[in-house]
Order: sequence, then structure tokens, then C-alpha cells
Amino acid sequence: MTEKLPYKVLIVDDHVMARQVVFNVMQELKVETVMTAANGQEARDIIYAAYDAGKPFDIVFLDWNMPGVEGIDVLKHFRTHPEFAHTAFIMLTAASEQSEVLLAAKSGTTSYIVKPASKEVISKKFMEAVEWVRKQRAKSKS
Repeated sequence: MTEKLPYKVLIVDDHVMARQVVFNVMQELKVETVMTAANGQEARDIIYAAYDAGKPFDIVFLDWNMPGVEGIDVLKHFRTHPEFAHTAFIMLTAASEQSEVLLAAKSGTTSYIVKPASKEVISKKFMEAVEWVRKQRAKSKS
């Protein structure tokens, strides 16, 4: 039996197929906990509930364009709260203009994936986020 990766991941996208693609990659990578949300408000609620339960998310895949609360607004919201400084946010979006990529970077995204993304790209960005999370935790312990 292959050991599971001890990470908690949330996938936020209003398109069920987009959530499924990332979910399948997380399953293939043997990520321990994977949850999904269909919009930004649901994501905020789930992220806060997990934090309040003492089991915060390590990595959040976040679609930019969603009805209601957009992913970029979710990112900006959580980056203003220091208790989420160790949470990696990966923007997963069709928004590929340089201005959008720069806005996401200024807003505190950990990484950026342009849709449609291959399993290889999703896996690579996830593993980079895992390394980022490890470094953030190590910094806070020193």
C-alpha cells in the first residue's frame, strides 16, 4: 500500500468537470484529504470551518471567474488574515492576460495555472505548493 500525502486540499471551481480533473490528479498523487467547493462563498465557509476545527487546508486550488464571490476576491480576503499565511493558493483559471497574472501575484497567489491544464502541470504545481508550505512552516518554527 502506498502511503498517503498528509495534506488537506480544497478545489474551488464552478465547473464540475474542472473540479473533477484536479480531484483525479489529487487521488492519483494519494493526497490524504481532498474537498471541493462550487463557488467562492462556499470556499470561504469551508476554509473557515476547517480552520476553526483545527484542521486548516494546506493548499487551495482556486478558479478566478465564478458567480458571486470570485476566486481573486477569496484570495485577497485570506491574504489579509495572518492565520492563513501558510495556506498555498493556486489560481486555476482561463484568465491568462499578463495583467491578470500580475494581479494574482500582487494578491498573494502561491502559483498560477492556466486552464485547460494537463495532469502533469497540475501535479507539478501541486508539488511546488507542497514545498512552499513546508518552507513556510519551517520559517515559522525557527
